[in-house]
Amino acid sequence: LDMHSNEHTRPGQLKSTTFTDVINTVIDIHFKSTKVLLMGKSWSGKFVANYAATDHHHRKLNGLVIVAPVGVGNFDSIASLKSVPLKILLLYTRDDGTFGGEESEKKWRKTLGSNLEVEVIRQGGHHIMTEYSIFIEKFAEKLRNRTGRDRTGQDRTEQHVQVQVNISYLQFNN
Repeated sequence: LDMHSNEHTRPGQLKSTTFTDVINTVIDIHFKSTKVLLMGKSWSGKFVANYAATDHHHRKLNGLVIVAPVGVGNFDSIASLKSVPLKILLLYTRDDGTFGGEESEKKWRKTLGSNLEVEVIRQGGHHIMTEYSIFIEKFAEKLRNRTGRDRTGQDRTEQHVQVQVNISYLQFNN
């Protein structure tokens, strides 16, 4: 989710409820009962983690990819993700001064436990790195074709669906 490009979605401008409504609409209309792999970077990383942790939204997800998340603050808001069957991939670069490096990684590991996988690239700052795609593909492959139940409770083999919403193109009324 790219939230830095739009003046209405820059850090501090978008409310969690608006974000939740947008994600629910996209998932419910376009993917119905299919579970999705949701990805957020930077400020959006905070929102996707909080989204998954509230109101049983994790049931709509096959997994989370969080890239150099910032603004989480109190990790209590996402602590419930430790006890749900949702795999989460955290990506960042060692020289990312915005994310907080190994200290932030420790907080994420402590909060999410065995549900969290972490991949780190040596350098690249707070940018989307092409190398991330390799880690995302490997992660997605692990999630593909898991046997489970869809959101309606039907037994099914989950098919991997990746959702990227570029929120900067959405219109928000203030």
